Amino acid sequence: MTRALASFLLLLAGAAAPAAVMPPEFQASYAVSSNGSPMGVMTREFARAGDGHYVFRSHIQATRGLYALLRVKVVEESAWRMQADVFQPLEYLYRQTGAAGREVAVSFDWERGLIRNRAKGRTWEMESVPGVLDKLLYQLVLMRDLIAGQDRFDYVVADGGKIKKYHIEQTGEETVETPLGPLRTVRLEHRKAGSKRMTTLWCARELQFLPVRLDHTEKDGLQTSAIIQSVSGLTAGH
Repeated sequence: MTRALASFLLLLAGAAAPAAVMPPEFQASYAVSSNGSPMGVMTREFARAGDGHYVFRSHIQATRGLYALLRVKVVEESAWRMQADVFQPLEYLYRQTGAAGREVAVSFDWERGLIRNRAKGRTWEMESVPGVLDKLLYQLVLMRDLIAGQDRFDYVVADGGKIKKYHIEQTGEETVETPLGPLRTVRLEHRKAGSKRMTTLWCARELQFLPVRLDHTEKDGLQTSAIIQSVSGLTAGH
């Protein structure tokens, strides 16, 4: 579960785009299931922190079955700023509690051009690259790029102590039935070449392209899904 959940979170949440199309502040909650069985609840929040800084948070609480017995909880947080209409991550934190606890911290030193990683008791640095994002922040950039009408989605992400390239492909449009009612969505897929691991996102036009459904399949076939239950701060109009 730990590996699948981490991959699912990775693929849930840059390129420059007009500041006017940045998503507004919002809160959203999702029901999460694993292989079709209810597992827990995920909440997401995007908020302004003042002084031109922003925070994007994600929280998963296991409430059903073995995951609840193991007291599994996953918290992610991305602190970032806008610099010349470009998203610049400042610090990324990942904390998983429970039987397989884990903590990761990534800080971005833009003045020195370095990224500092801390995980498993180790700390190391690597050179930064222009436009690099963290593993949570790129979801907001994807929303903004969809609002701006872009149709190609390639991101550079600090992931696992390395710089990786994410390519997300738009594969069509679908109406998704949700507790909020039917929503018109753009369907996107993220798959590593030669791998069975894949994530599909459905981003709703009525909600500034917030992902309202997410399906992730691991290499071993384990499936994790999330479907939106409630949202505030986002309105129709795009």
